[in-house]
Order: sequence, then structure tokens, then C-alpha cells
Amino acid sequence: MAKKRAARGDMNMSAEIREYLQANPDATGRDCFEMLQEKHPTATINEASCSVAFSNMRRKLGLRKSGRKTVVRKRRPAAVVSASRSKASGGFSLDALQTACDLIAKSGSADAAIQILESLKGLKAS
Repeated sequence: MAKKRAARGDMNMSAEIREYLQANPDATGRDCFEMLQEKHPTATINEASCSVAFSNMRRKLGLRKSGRKTVVRKRRPAAVVSASRSKASGGFSLDALQTACDLIAKSGSADAAIQILESLKGLKAS
């Protein structure tokens, strides 16, 4: 529990910080520490203790930094199915490759198979 008043004429750092924050709500911890050093030059003030007391007073007085926003995490995109196919097959299934090999074997050459496919493409377009 915090002390109510300073003992033996010393300063009460929490009370000083509270009064300073009520007068200057936009003050920083460094400003508060410098104010305490100017107001009480003979007192030894621990800067770390002053910073902790400053932060606690800001929280108790309801002073928060403006502009803080909550961060919303985005969901990871679903895995792409085509990424798992091998590059050697060019993205075709094994059945499609076997059917293409059968077409080449029946037509006699790869060029003849290409001509057959191009003629089918022309028939399908019209």
C-alpha cells in the first residue's frame, strides 16, 4: 500500500506524479522525471522507480496512448491443389499421359497426333 504522506519532510513521489499527470495528461515519463528533479533537487530519485510509478499512475488515471488499435490476424489461404502435381508431367494426370501415348502409337508419329488434335480443335470451334 502506498504511503499517505512523506516521512521526515521527504517527498512522496507517487503523489507528485499524480498531481503532475492531472495537470499535464500528455506528459511523458522523461518529462515527469525532470520535473521531480527540478522540484526536489536534494532528493535522490531512482529513474526506473519513477518510470514504474509514472506508468502505474497513467493506468490508474485512465490515460492511454491514442492510436492503439487491436491487431486482427488474417486466416491463412487454403492450400492450392495444383501445387502438389509434379512438374515433370506438366500438370497432367497419369491417365491423360497414357491416352496421349496411345494416340501417338495409333497415329504413327507425334506430328501426326498433333495434326489430328488440331483438326479436332477446328471441328469443335465451329
